[in-house]
Amino acid sequence: MNETERKEQAAHFILNKHIYEEIFAAIERDLTPDFSKDDWLNLMEKSYIHNDTTSIEMLMSLWNSKVNPHMPPNFQIPIGGYDA
Repeated sequence: MNETERKEQAAHFILNKHIYEEIFAAIERDLTPDFSKDDWLNLMEKSYIHNDTTSIEMLMSLWNSKVNPHMPPNFQIPIGGYDA
């Protein structure tokens, strides 16, 4: 990802953070009670704003193992090639 793309992703995250807060509150409540909404948001921030490689890998792995298996097939979003 080049610097322009990273800045666009960061801006998108900041602009839509309120939506992510709602999504991750539901994920915490229904799927990951041991991983809070704030944990998800911090991981996304490190991934999208700070471009932290470890956080990106963790986010992709957690999403694919904890969230995608509970989604209807037409709503599954496998990200990053990290399978459950």
